[in-house]
Amino acid sequence: MKAKKLVYAAFAALIVLSCSKDDDPKPTPPTPEPENQAPTVSFVSPTADTGTLWNTITVELNAADSDGAVAKVELFVNDAKEAEVATAPFTFNWNSKGVEDGVVELKAVVTDNEGETATSMVNVNVKNLLLDYYLYDGYLKSDTNVANFTYITSPAPEREILYVAQITSDTFDEAVQRPDDFGGETFDVHFLEYIKDDVNQGEITTYHGVTPGDFHPVPSTPTDFGSELGEANVTFTEVLDHDYALIFSGGNTNPITDNTQRSFTVYEEFDLGYVYLRVGDVGYYHAINFGAGDHVLPLSAMDSPMEGYTFTDDGSANTVSLLVQGHTAPGRFSPAVTVYRENAAVGGDTFEANFHVPKDEDEVFDHYYTNVRIQENGKHYVHEDYDGVLTSMKKLNATFLADNKTLSELDITATSTDNFDFLKATFQVAVSGSFMFNWESYSSDDNITFPPIPTEVFETTNGVFNSTDIAFKDVEAITLLLEDRDNYSGYDEYIDVKFGRKTEEIERKTRLFVFEQL
Repeated sequence: MKAKKLVYAAFAALIVLSCSKDDDPKPTPPTPEPENQAPTVSFVSPTADTGTLWNTITVELNAADSDGAVAKVELFVNDAKEAEVATAPFTFNWNSKGVEDGVVELKAVVTDNEGETATSMVNVNVKNLLLDYYLYDGYLKSDTNVANFTYITSPAPEREILYVAQITSDTFDEAVQRPDDFGGETFDVHFLEYIKDDVNQGEITTYHGVTPGDFHPVPSTPTDFGSELGEANVTFTEVLDHDYALIFSGGNTNPITDNTQRSFTVYEEFDLGYVYLRVGDVGYYHAINFGAGDHVLPLSAMDSPMEGYTFTDDGSANTVSLLVQGHTAPGRFSPAVTVYRENAAVGGDTFEANFHVPKDEDEVFDHYYTNVRIQENGKHYVHEDYDGVLTSMKKLNATFLADNKTLSELDITATSTDNFDFLKATFQVAVSGSFMFNWESYSSDDNITFPPIPTEVFETTNGVFNSTDIAFKDVEAITLLLEDRDNYSGYDEYIDVKFGRKTEEIERKTRLFVFEQL
């Protein structure tokens, strides 16, 4: 019985022990620390599509750390550390003049409180160059009696002088940096020339709406006649009866007779003697190469028929000038002779001219150039074609207005029902009979303003200009000219060609002008 009780007791103890083990919980392993999240940084401004930048630029960044704090944000420019900040706002004022113009890499590096970093980069285009002058020898008059200046101004209405220099040598090479306080994208460039002689003279040329870049104007290409060989003295005999004559580009001499004499200079690349006679409705010509010396030219053998043209103008012209020239080689500046010229006082009637030029198959000339000028109802119209013979002219229709004729406050407007490439305004004024002044101005739109005169100019021009206003004050007459050139896409392309940023690879095919005196 006792043994049975012992078995029961042992069994009960096992049960108790078993229950005790099940009720005691197992120890919980420690929770690992969360992994540190990297911070983030991005450019708010500038961005890759911001455009051209200059002077002091505000760099704004977004920086954050989702599980901690931003310890610092650093700005690098072309991998060189520029600055750092430790607290928001994460903004930097970066002086871009510390790098060369061109593409610049901006890099932002953010560091959080545990040392983790992140990077963001952007490429921007920097251009602190305002204008890079290089004036080739011959572009400006070089004389001890000539004072040449160039200066740059901000656009109207401020017209602040940003740069001024006197040009004292044949060439001028200067890179002008953008002033700190100028943030405009366009400006005006002026050239002033003052000549002090028995009669003082002054000229200003103004280019409005210029963008930063190069200014490397090349002087107009001179016609290449070659070396001078001497004079050809020609006597004409056996002259046909005719009603129009043109000899050696000398204009019409109606009529010429036997033993008429003419002389012209013979050059190495240009020795062409040209004679045109119109006999009724038919034209005949001689195109012959002469050497220096005396020559006799019978005109009875003029049997080369020509191409006939009729130029008409149905307006009410007061005066008409018609000029046709033949160029002996390709290019606008190749040697040329006048093949027809007419100047007529029409008196308000329509105008008609019949003339002739050599046929293309005769290959006397490479191409023809035509210039027509018509004065009508107070306006002057000009149509030039560099690649053909005109039989009528297109008149660019424009209305001109000068709100104020005081030079220092001059505002000019020209509007047109036709599209035009740019506005050109010119005028000439005399002061007390001793000072002649010319201003030529180009603009991309229909407004131009007279430029301020720098102090350096006041001092050099001996008081012709004064510091408060233009000395000669009011302008009595202004001639405004609206100009359209169909070979240019617009004023910007014209300036690019003028400033040497683009080569003019095409000939000027057509130019239209209209101008009026106010």
